[in-house]
Amino acid sequence: MTSPDGQVTVAAAGWCFAAEAAVAADGVLPHLAIRFAAVGDAALDGLQGQYLALAMDRRDGRLVAAPDQLGLFPVYVAEDDGVAWVTTAALPLAVGLGARLDVEALRALFMESAIRSPRSAFAGIRRASFGERVTITAGRAHVARRWLPYRAARAYRRIEDAADEGGGLLRATARQVRAAWPAWVADLTSGLDSRLVVAALAEPGAPVHVTVNGPDDHLDVAIARLIADRFGWSLEHVSLPPDWGGRRWPLFEEGVALADGELGGHAIDGTLYAKRRLAGRFAASLTGGGGELYREFFWQQEYLRIGRTSALDVPRLLRYRFFPAVRPNLGLFHADWRADYVADQVRTAAAIAGLAPDALNTQKLDAIYLWKSSGHVGRYAGAVWPLLASPAPLATAELLEWAAAVPWRFRLAGRLVRHMITRMHPTLAALPTCYGGSAEPIRLTRPAHVTRYAVGAGARLVRKLGLMTVRHPIFTNPTARPPEPAWNRDLVTRFDAEGLLDVERLRSASLYAPDGLSAFLAAARGPDFTDFNQLYAIVTIETLCRLAGIVPAGERL
Repeated sequence: MTSPDGQVTVAAAGWCFAAEAAVAADGVLPHLAIRFAAVGDAALDGLQGQYLALAMDRRDGRLVAAPDQLGLFPVYVAEDDGVAWVTTAALPLAVGLGARLDVEALRALFMESAIRSPRSAFAGIRRASFGERVTITAGRAHVARRWLPYRAARAYRRIEDAADEGGGLLRATARQVRAAWPAWVADLTSGLDSRLVVAALAEPGAPVHVTVNGPDDHLDVAIARLIADRFGWSLEHVSLPPDWGGRRWPLFEEGVALADGELGGHAIDGTLYAKRRLAGRFAASLTGGGGELYREFFWQQEYLRIGRTSALDVPRLLRYRFFPAVRPNLGLFHADWRADYVADQVRTAAAIAGLAPDALNTQKLDAIYLWKSSGHVGRYAGAVWPLLASPAPLATAELLEWAAAVPWRFRLAGRLVRHMITRMHPTLAALPTCYGGSAEPIRLTRPAHVTRYAVGAGARLVRKLGLMTVRHPIFTNPTARPPEPAWNRDLVTRFDAEGLLDVERLRSASLYAPDGLSAFLAAARGPDFTDFNQLYAIVTIETLCRLAGIVPAGERL
């Protein structure tokens, strides 16, 4: 879209809207072109959603690339031979540039994690982080941070006042969603985040479509059915087929490509299966991604220090929230790189906290969670988007800025979210959740609700401590979805047929210790093999090498 004077051309990918612009059939671009021609870069500051917005200004020859402020929609930047590139997919850019692997980044896969900004799976290709904007002039890219998530707390008198303001903002965002995609479906699980989204979307007399994944006897499915039946909503239940292990390889391979190697293929293949099932009927599949920023989820490891100090124990944060029970198979590697990898993650997290050194630890943790989300909420959405639009209504800059300004005490124990759901949709709030009791506020005047919540919270704490000490949750997580044992074995059989267990046929073999890799792949064929996640990391990297045409030369894991 070009401005009326012909001087500015704008484009956007993903979900991009401006709160002050009228909803139009051709979206936000006409508004953005006129605004950029008038005020320049400031026109990009108020955009909302998860997106990449581009503005080409012929007056000074600049290309301005603005990812969403939260840095969730994947955006990559590279320079090569006097040309600067900005794109929403790293893999095709790596193919075009002949890029090599970023071995330090790929170690995340063996830590059962995801590659996060500013790294990508490829050396020389940088992923934009939250608040960053890219300006390209004369073949050079300049990256600068223009937005920070830190906000001063507002003096709400009551939590109800905060909930009403947040509910109003979320409902306005929901209207943008409905206008952009009249045929939408929203996730509905047994938790609070997806219910918060649905509470904002549901309007009297209007159709509501929700979806849930899992086997018939799963808690998410049971509660989603209960809710859908109660309100007469359409429920799309997607469960993996009994022969999933034998069918998943094409989606594993596709997942590596769509996630640009930043997620293990096994982490995304089931999601792609579910989204393909929905894509034939719906134009958008809405998630509750970002909902943790409305709760105390990411603060819990600070215990009694929550909100009372600016000090933050970053190494403990990573142990507790990033890698609580991960033990890479060190026999695969030339050296033990774990300390170096964790130190790299600590440096990035500490630098984010250092952007506001005097801020409370809760605010610093919110900012670090945004960075972590670039490898989870954002990376899943980016992988799914080519198949089906996947907006996260809770994860807009406007809503994040509001949530960050809510007093931290209001967010403890999910209080803020519970009040928001209850005030937007009281009957929906009254139905059960996985936390023990309903989604209504927990009050001492309702002792049965308090007791159920306390028991559930205690079980969650014991599970976390078990993972960190004996690598076992002790109490079963009712929302976990363990794979059927045969699914892993059947997938390994397919790997063998594809030559992925044959060292001589692996492009990526030189990344590993030769004897360790040979022994590991031989063991993978055996009936007692259990180290599937490490195998999936190996296959993900090999698949990435095949897709990108890379044969490592000198790199070592």
